[in-house]
Amino acid sequence: MIISAASIGWKMTKRIFIFLIIVLIPFFVFVKSSSIVPAEKYQNLEFKVTDGLKIGNTIIGFKDNFVIRISATGYKAGFYNFTHSSGANTFYLEPAGTKLILKIKNKNISNLKIELNDSIISLTDNVQLDQGDYKLSFDSESHIYKEYFFNLIGNEESLTLDIDLEKINKKVFIDTVPPELKIKHKNKFYSGLSSELNLEEKTNIFDIYNNNEFITSFQYIANSNNDENLIYDLNPFRKISIETEPKNSNVYSNKEYVGQTPLDFFTNQKLIKLSLSKIGYLDHAEEIFPKIGLNKLTINLEKSFGDVKFETNKVARLFINDKYVGDTPQQLRIQTLEQKFSLERNGHRTVEGKFLPNKDFPLLVEKKLLTEKEAVLLESPVKDKNSLGLELILVEPAKIKLGSPNSEFRRNRNEIQKHVEISKHFYVSSNLITEKIYNLSKKINGGQEKIPVSDLSWTEAAIFCNWLSNKEGFKPFYNFSKNNEIISYNLDSKGYRLLTESEWELIAKGKDLKNPLIYPWGNNETIRAKYGNFADESLRGEISYILEGYDDGFKGKSPVGSFKKSSLGLHDLGGNLSEWVNDFYSEDISIEDKIWKKDYLGPKFGLNHVIKGSNFKSATYDELGFSFRAKGTSASELVGFRIARWIY
Repeated sequence: MIISAASIGWKMTKRIFIFLIIVLIPFFVFVKSSSIVPAEKYQNLEFKVTDGLKIGNTIIGFKDNFVIRISATGYKAGFYNFTHSSGANTFYLEPAGTKLILKIKNKNISNLKIELNDSIISLTDNVQLDQGDYKLSFDSESHIYKEYFFNLIGNEESLTLDIDLEKINKKVFIDTVPPELKIKHKNKFYSGLSSELNLEEKTNIFDIYNNNEFITSFQYIANSNNDENLIYDLNPFRKISIETEPKNSNVYSNKEYVGQTPLDFFTNQKLIKLSLSKIGYLDHAEEIFPKIGLNKLTINLEKSFGDVKFETNKVARLFINDKYVGDTPQQLRIQTLEQKFSLERNGHRTVEGKFLPNKDFPLLVEKKLLTEKEAVLLESPVKDKNSLGLELILVEPAKIKLGSPNSEFRRNRNEIQKHVEISKHFYVSSNLITEKIYNLSKKINGGQEKIPVSDLSWTEAAIFCNWLSNKEGFKPFYNFSKNNEIISYNLDSKGYRLLTESEWELIAKGKDLKNPLIYPWGNNETIRAKYGNFADESLRGEISYILEGYDDGFKGKSPVGSFKKSSLGLHDLGGNLSEWVNDFYSEDISIEDKIWKKDYLGPKFGLNHVIKGSNFKSATYDELGFSFRAKGTSASELVGFRIARWIY
């Protein structure tokens, strides 16, 4: 079979056409395009496309986002981000800065300072200016300061400024007041009377001298080349420099206080009245005629003395500023400074104080020396309050018959009479210790504020006393073993303790010791209404004995202070709670011990402690009597306590 050339050519053309269709169809499907449009006309506009093909103002590419570098004459070249999805992309070019060129006619100006809008520049900087207002200044030590102001509107490629700076060549005429002074400038001296100086620098220092003594300096700034007259008044530069012995003396110039020595001050006065004063020294006064410049004074103040006489009611050792000077009475001549003194005598409270002698009249220091007991008594009020707010009543020494006589109707056999001398004053709390107060020693919050604490042992009551002593800085009265067993007493302690049995009966039986009280209400068996918290009708059927027809308003413990206080100002000595006292309990065989016992603390040992006073369950006359004695050691709901302490 014969195939013609024309047939072969047609087949080839057909195949090429099919190939082109296959290749070009994906191109037209995936290709993206958009136009870029300048916002205004730019000269020599150039584009550099990195992500596509530029045909005219059309960009063709496969990516939706593309970047073009654009530049034009007079504008900053830069890269711009566009997207094909917008169809048309409008762009703005930022004007390029104008280069500042400075041409300074004056050559070799050293330390020239150039500022453009308050920013320092140099002649070698490539300074580009944007449109706007500008301030250009030039400053140096050798030329007059100069400023230029200009406004840049267009975007020219450069701006050239021709600068002509004026060299400093200034003539000044200087006068000083007074004119006899000298002026030093550039190591050369000039007269203070109309001296002519030629200045070639902006900053000038004029040193002023008086007879070769430097006084002060003035700074002058040359801002122009115009001739100028300068006058410097040196009158205020009269310097007074004062040193004194001793230091820290008060200085007055013409009656005006100027300070303490060592002191420097200036004055413009040609005559001043100077005065100096210091406690313990005579006043000093003088007139001075200060010259311009330094006037140095050294002044020694003379000590001032006064007569002082010390008198005391008893001969005492006298110490002045801790130095022994003799026994009183003493007549001394002492410097008129504040002095301290002390008067000492064995067995007496030291008297200390301060005094200030006077040079114009004698001083009498008259003091009374007291024994420690006398001094403490003066310091101790009849009623006082301690750190816990407890009211304390001061009780005077007395002699007492402890116990009850054989003839007393209600007497128990353990109430043996003892003759006791209480020789020391002591404080006692007017009320029983309350739950809230007691809990403070246990670091427990709570407890009733007015209800007395009970259910505590004798040891717990004594430990509370030691706690309170430590709190107030007293030496504890009780010495305990590690097992809280009582070992001994500190008899020199002024700390808190329990009342002794003798002290308790003293405060209970009243001030009339020749006719002591038998019961809280008096000496007969008829109890007065509401005289104390005893076993009243509210306890009928609960205990064996009650007071028939008696009603005190409380079935159990009552708040402290609910009933009438005693003649000494104490509450609840009868009723409410019985009380722990200091003494060990014992029962003597004899009926009466007629030997006087001084400050009797009870037996030295024992198994139990004495309990004094009646309580809210007391109803029999033997229990209600002040001489009643019970014993115990363990806690009881019926027993509380009050505190006491010696004052010396």
